[in-house]
Amino acid sequence: MSTQIIAASSAGIIRLASGGWEVIDSHIGSIPSERWAGILDLSSKPAIATLPAEPDTLFEPVNPGNFYLVGLNYTTHAEEVGVAVPTELMFSPISAAAVTRSGSAVRLPDEDLEEVDFEAELAIIIGKPAHQVCVEDAYGVIAGVTGCIDISARGVLMEALACGNSGPTIEQSKSFPGFKPLGPAVLVAGEDTWRALDLRIATRINGEVRQNDRTSSMVFNIAQVVSEISKAHRLEAGDVISTGTPAGVGYVTSTYLKEGDLIEVEIGDLPVLTARICR
Repeated sequence: MSTQIIAASSAGIIRLASGGWEVIDSHIGSIPSERWAGILDLSSKPAIATLPAEPDTLFEPVNPGNFYLVGLNYTTHAEEVGVAVPTELMFSPISAAAVTRSGSAVRLPDEDLEEVDFEAELAIIIGKPAHQVCVEDAYGVIAGVTGCIDISARGVLMEALACGNSGPTIEQSKSFPGFKPLGPAVLVAGEDTWRALDLRIATRINGEVRQNDRTSSMVFNIAQVVSEISKAHRLEAGDVISTGTPAGVGYVTSTYLKEGDLIEVEIGDLPVLTARICR
């Protein structure tokens, strides 16, 4: 099967074709979790309409039931923060309520106005239930990949790491409203594509490139990520796993996000994922 780029829009579910966007389903809003199980068939449906221009609104592609974040999954990021490259996958569940669409305004939280950081990440959307799947079978669990901006209240996060279980949690630092812009479109493909996945991942802040790497640089590839998380959690269709960030985060240079900043994340040929910081 050839790869497709699809999105959830105000015109319905749309697919990017050579001549622009075309409508393949009349559903308006985020794609329901249960429909990710049949996303390969959906993405190949004949068009029912074409759009004369760019869609007015692109929604977050899914409202996940569960959202997982992977940490330190690029050697360059581990090195820049001065920790050893992990030999076992590090991940945390966070609140799925933090998900928002591309183009959203993200408010700096009162709990941490000065040390809010950005991380560009490739996010996996799960296509079918999975529990304790091996790496080889994990490729078949992946419905699509999209962009995620993992925004963190770094001051809250550092306190969480220092306090263990006695203070603020890692989940809290990453689960403020709007802290997980997702989308705006999804790369849908078959298993052969996932096995050879190698996409550019980059971040610009106000037009300045801050992160620039390839997804092939991950310590644990996307199948390994899915397999490991499935050992501890039952994954369901529509769940999201954000797979970690490369070097270039603001924490290293104390260059944190401030009011008015525009975050732009590019992943492969997907449309650019954006967010604007506000107070």
